[in-house]
Amino acid sequence: MSDHTPLPWVVEPGPDGMVWVLSEDDEANEGNVIAETEGPDRVVNAAFIARACNLHERMRDMLRRVEGLGPGGDCPVCGCTSGHQDHHSDCELAALLRDIDAAEKV
Repeated sequence: MSDHTPLPWVVEPGPDGMVWVLSEDDEANEGNVIAETEGPDRVVNAAFIARACNLHERMRDMLRRVEGLGPGGDCPVCGCTSGHQDHHSDCELAALLRDIDAAEKV
């Protein structure tokens, strides 16, 4: 998989009432639109896409750092010491990190 279009992504009005998600860098993605939204929720949907993508890598990295911040490097959520790949199946932090890992392989 190649790298995604460089961040940050921004929201701008498109033609015919559409709302576009674009890279802030006009040269990125060869100037093409990343996403376009339509319908009554088009503005908030485009803003949500841009906000989620702009924050994704920072949130992922922070969650991975938080996982080992408990006493002795234990998970602060469930106390497990094995890391998120071999973590308790019911730990929400480990489940979220596994979901992120799986999504990044698409």
